[in-house]
Amino acid sequence: MAEAIVSLVVARLSDLLNEEAHLLVGVKDEIQQVVTELSRMKTFLPDAISMSHAQDDIRVLVADVRELAYDAEIVIETFLLRVSSTARSKKRKMRSLQTKISLIFDRFGYHRIRSTLDSLPVTPEKLQRFHSHATVEPDIFVGFGGAIDSLVGHLVNGSDDCYPLISICGMGGLGKTTLAEKIYNHPTIKTTFSGLAWVSVSQKWQAKLVLRRILICLVPEKKEEILTFDDDKLVMNLLQIQEKKKCLIVLDDIWTIGAWDSIKKAFAAEKSLSKLMLTSRNVEVARHVNPKGLIHQPECLDPEESWKLLKFKALPKGGDALDITRDVKRMEQLGREMVKYCAGLPLAIVMLGGILVTKPSLIEWEKVHDDAKSSLERGKALGESYQSQLLDVLVWSYNDLPPQLKPCFLYLGKFNEDEWIEVETLYQLWIAEGMVLSSDKTKGETMMQVAESYMGELVHKSMVQVKYNNVESSLTKFKSCSLHDLMRELSLNQAKKEDLYKVVDLREGDNHLKATVDMRSADTRQLVVYFDERHTSKQVNHYFGKKANQQRYRSVLLFNEFRTEVCHQCWGQMLPILGS
Repeated sequence: MAEAIVSLVVARLSDLLNEEAHLLVGVKDEIQQVVTELSRMKTFLPDAISMSHAQDDIRVLVADVRELAYDAEIVIETFLLRVSSTARSKKRKMRSLQTKISLIFDRFGYHRIRSTLDSLPVTPEKLQRFHSHATVEPDIFVGFGGAIDSLVGHLVNGSDDCYPLISICGMGGLGKTTLAEKIYNHPTIKTTFSGLAWVSVSQKWQAKLVLRRILICLVPEKKEEILTFDDDKLVMNLLQIQEKKKCLIVLDDIWTIGAWDSIKKAFAAEKSLSKLMLTSRNVEVARHVNPKGLIHQPECLDPEESWKLLKFKALPKGGDALDITRDVKRMEQLGREMVKYCAGLPLAIVMLGGILVTKPSLIEWEKVHDDAKSSLERGKALGESYQSQLLDVLVWSYNDLPPQLKPCFLYLGKFNEDEWIEVETLYQLWIAEGMVLSSDKTKGETMMQVAESYMGELVHKSMVQVKYNNVESSLTKFKSCSLHDLMRELSLNQAKKEDLYKVVDLREGDNHLKATVDMRSADTRQLVVYFDERHTSKQVNHYFGKKANQQRYRSVLLFNEFRTEVCHQCWGQMLPILGS
């Protein structure tokens, strides 16, 4: 992501030159020179990155470019915070930056790394917008139609031989959760069951939190009281409710037998009227939960269904309203060839569609087709090694993002798995981190609206899942957002490669906290901390405030899991910190 970081820093510094020029008196010309040199440096990065996979010293060079961009941003932001600094000290720091820049260009020459452009854009490249807030992104669902009716029928069946458990099992990216959501929201289900509860268990589960969330879903009017219950009282209340009400409880994304064993006592009532539905990558979990349950294992989409799904995502109105200047037949030929690399996995197909939807011309489709052959053909099909190949498709879609959107997408990895994030809070965090550029504003827009446009582009490219706001007076079209677990894995992996932020999980013990902070990489700018009811935010703030001042963190984001349960959203507090 070095190229994206340099692009973002260039745009940020250009914004500061335009908006805070009165605070940069005496060094404006030097700052503009740094911006120009960083812009020129960016043109060397594609060649450098292509060589870095085979040469460690070039990989280090690319990392040093990224770190130089960070240094430039910090130095110039410090000028704004410390307006009393003397002109001499400011110029000294700018000369130091220029020296580092010259050394980087010397290393480019030594390694014979070439620039991709002969000329530079005078101003930062504005984000090209494809998403319109006038219309909601269509709910695209292909295949599995017969499965919905069949599974709903099994769940509402009141005969003695009905199934107490319905399980949907299969590989990641197959559409298990999407199928479960269609069933859960089916009109017949809503009229049959008087109590509905959906909880994501995920890899890092805590039995008490899972039971608490289920109980709050079933009796939301007792939410405050439920938050005070201990484990035994949660179990007792869940058993009583399932004897009185006909409930459907969904355990989404349950990974292990141990996760089920930790909560199963809450579903052991002989007189229970409830039914369970679970989704899992591990079919053994379903068999362990109830050997008499029904296990549904969705199949991958066939070639025709795969093309239909890609067409709906990649082409306006499913290809029915195309510009007559576009070679529709040739685009279909290319699309059918490209979709083969997705091996019928819906997530991979949708991600491919997210790339193509912002490529309106035949020439662009041909380029994507060529990239697909070189990037994905080595695996022949996802079925041969679906996990690694699916990640290749996801990385490909990430690499296709505009520079402004890459850090915004990676930022989402900070939030808890399967968490729905309030977008207004998220936008404020993006803005505070300097990731939303005023140069992307159109006339009359606010920074929050620019942030909303960033989210719209991520949604349009199928990188993010969203819920829409039904309140007319709301400032935002979107209400909340979330990442598919594989997209979150991609976000965390890419952030780790770029050393964008470090994650500290206090739920794993205080020793983990101290080791992570003391051994952190020198160029990590952001820290993410998860804690629970065993820790107070005051304790964590005190510790990290002291550490951060010593180690130049730019920001620390704290997530209190107990507070999450209170408001049903991830609660974060960001401490902005600039090093001296």
